[in-house]
Amino acid sequence: MIGVASGGAALELLQGGMRPCVMLLDVRLPDLDGWEVWDRMKAHDELARTAVVILSSERADHERAKAVGIREFLRKPIDGRALVEAVDRHCERRYPPSEG
Repeated sequence: MIGVASGGAALELLQGGMRPCVMLLDVRLPDLDGWEVWDRMKAHDELARTAVVILSSERADHERAKAVGIREFLRKPIDGRALVEAVDRHCERRYPPSEG
């Protein structure tokens, strides 16, 4: 897991080739808000396929997230179990469990 403190830093990692199975994206960031990060990601075909889970304390953001193609919305304060389940759901879509 890699974490960054700003939208700009997240975009730099993505533009540098990082392709996470899921990206947890807070709406409130110090430079670019989460919506702006997602808008910039959507402008690139490959980045637009990244599973993004928006984290926000604003109830109205849930509908906005659905409208702009965000995969999932989690409302703050975040329930730890719901967060882990969201990550597992999206990472399994990209990397199915291996048969052993």
